[in-house]
Amino acid sequence: MASIWELSIKAKIGRLPLETSIRNFVERQLARGQISVLPIHARHTFRLAELPLHHRDPFDRMLAAQSLEESLPLISRDPLLAPYQLVQVW
Repeated sequence: MASIWELSIKAKIGRLPLETSIRNFVERQLARGQISVLPIHARHTFRLAELPLHHRDPFDRMLAAQSLEESLPLISRDPLLAPYQLVQVW
């Protein structure tokens, strides 16, 4: 959900040019990749509040919190996430 939220903002401010609506783009990509959406739960925000400020981007911090809370790998090349000691794939 955090990634969809970030994409929606970037599309709105023109940093993600799309030829279709953000809804159509995301739904098509989710179906194509057989990707399920992880909702943002209260436990994710509690984990986020416990994280040190290694990374300042609020979306990336939420992804890190979700990765840690759910024991899931995070697909990202961002080296600023490494200090969180989560499993990064890319």
